[in-house]
Amino acid sequence: FRMSITRAQSLSLGVLALGMLFLLEGRHKWLAVLSFLYVWMYDAFPLILVLAFLYFLSVLIIERRFDLRPVIYAGAGVALGMIVNPYFPHNITFFINHVMPKLTDATATSVGNEWYPYDTGQLLQNSLPSLIVLALGVLALGLSGRKMTVGAGFSLLTALLTARMLFGARRFIEYFPAFALIFAAFASAPLLRELESAPVDRAESSPRRAWLRYLPVALMMLFVAGTAYRSMPEAATQVAGSDTYTMFRGASNWLAQNTPDGARVFQTDWDDFPRLFFYNTHNTYLVGLDPTYMQLYNPQLYDLWVNITRGRVENLSQVIPQQFGSRYVVTDLQHGDFIRQARADPRMKMVYQDNQAAVYEIITP
Repeated sequence: FRMSITRAQSLSLGVLALGMLFLLEGRHKWLAVLSFLYVWMYDAFPLILVLAFLYFLSVLIIERRFDLRPVIYAGAGVALGMIVNPYFPHNITFFINHVMPKLTDATATSVGNEWYPYDTGQLLQNSLPSLIVLALGVLALGLSGRKMTVGAGFSLLTALLTARMLFGARRFIEYFPAFALIFAAFASAPLLRELESAPVDRAESSPRRAWLRYLPVALMMLFVAGTAYRSMPEAATQVAGSDTYTMFRGASNWLAQNTPDGARVFQTDWDDFPRLFFYNTHNTYLVGLDPTYMQLYNPQLYDLWVNITRGRVENLSQVIPQQFGSRYVVTDLQHGDFIRQARADPRMKMVYQDNQAAVYEIITP
């Protein structure tokens, strides 16, 4: 479901997989170029630095070599990408204000569900095949009876890292399955090679070797087809059951036609912004896609906004214009406590309502 969204997750996963390849092949200059581009692509770019460090750690533990070149080249690419940037130096401020709070305590501010972890039941339901693949990879390491390769150790650390990311926040679910599978491939490769090279009757040799060569590919194709058959209808059902994109079309049109240019609109939820802005760039809005910025700008104002939207504040017609500089309020109809407070205030005049949203105009004395 997440990989089908027109956002950077799929691109990010591809970049990290390519970064893993460059690290394993020692192509450090290409790693630096990739790291530079990753900074421009997505704000998860520190992951490539972590990947380089995990590779360094794998080489140090398994081969007893101290090779910091991967970390240095990746670090140089990231640093150059931050400096040679159309947003410099504001991109550094953005990183500090947007990413760092999520790393320290993602749920301190009420953000989207993707920043919250799955419960254990959900995790097992969503990711059980990936967890099984990880366990099979660990089992294959033990059965091979050989020293762990750098590739196996590096991919194991990467799989464990992405598993930890998934356990902390559901937004990272797309990384763990891929790297669990890559680890399982590295771990099981020695066993598959032994099986393929095992002595057999000359008469059976060619057919058996052919089957052994194509069996893993055939099994993977069946696995992908089976999981796609299972997951695609579920994803379609989730999309069909989500809030419609037309949710604020009527309310936005009323605001665009009946308010002064640039008039600030008080909204009751931060994630209403994309729909509002899509239909109406005539107005400005109180908060955009991440409430962390509002909380950083003025913590007391942010707390007041939250309390208002939850129906904990009376005299809305006084508080909203004085504290937020807005005479117009838009809300979906699910904010029942807020709507009750608005109805109790005689100067909160409902000027528009449909079956999904409502607009209030604050009448000044």
